[in-house]
Amino acid sequence: MASDWTRSFASSLGPATKGLLGAVGVLGIVGALSARGTGSAFELLACVHERVLHGEVWRVLTASLLTAPQLMYFLFTLLAFYIFSPPLESRWGTRRFVTFLVQTSVVGFGVETLAYSVLPRFGAGINYGPGVLLAALTTAWGRENPTAEIRLFFVLPVKGSAMVYVTLGFAFLGMVFPGDVPEGSLGIVMGSLMGVALARSPSPARRAWLQLKLRWLDLQGKRVRLPADASSNGKRNAPHLRAIPGGRDDDRRPPTKHWLN
Repeated sequence: MASDWTRSFASSLGPATKGLLGAVGVLGIVGALSARGTGSAFELLACVHERVLHGEVWRVLTASLLTAPQLMYFLFTLLAFYIFSPPLESRWGTRRFVTFLVQTSVVGFGVETLAYSVLPRFGAGINYGPGVLLAALTTAWGRENPTAEIRLFFVLPVKGSAMVYVTLGFAFLGMVFPGDVPEGSLGIVMGSLMGVALARSPSPARRAWLQLKLRWLDLQGKRVRLPADASSNGKRNAPHLRAIPGGRDDDRRPPTKHWLN
């Protein structure tokens, strides 16, 4: 019975979701064992802004895989990834889903780093946590499943379309009432916006890119000039075709188009 459940559980998850759950699970345990988040795992993978600005750019990606050394927070993170990741990976495909996660993490923690470089007093100088990805997954799931229903806080029934606004509302309220959010309130906002921008097919971001590309091609087309000897009807310099006699001597039929040379 246990083996059947294990196979069923594994088959319901895509490869990217399995990798995400595995990485967060392993690093969460390692981080909890390494002096409550002050050990080597956090020192190497957390988004320390000073180090990112000095070239350690991988931190804006790996910071999303770290969790606070708290059991309930750790378990809630894994549960949230398990709920929202499989439907998106199944609909988008593994490649698009992985690209979505990478872009969201880079933008979320990258904006936090840029804000810190402009205002060094902004934030604590270090950010980490899966909240950026979770905010993006929640809004993306809501955009892709507007009529589906989920239990908010396991109690309140909320449809996907409303879940988008709930997530955005909490994200922006985090900017107004900043608290002890390891990901950074600005990173959570950027994650929510990335979910809105990259969801649906085509996504708003891709639609904007295609429109920009079309305008660029139109602009390039207007700069192309036809040769001076070209005409609108294409007959000015067209070769003159005429029928010339030939063929068998006993063929007295008039020339046809097949005789053109």
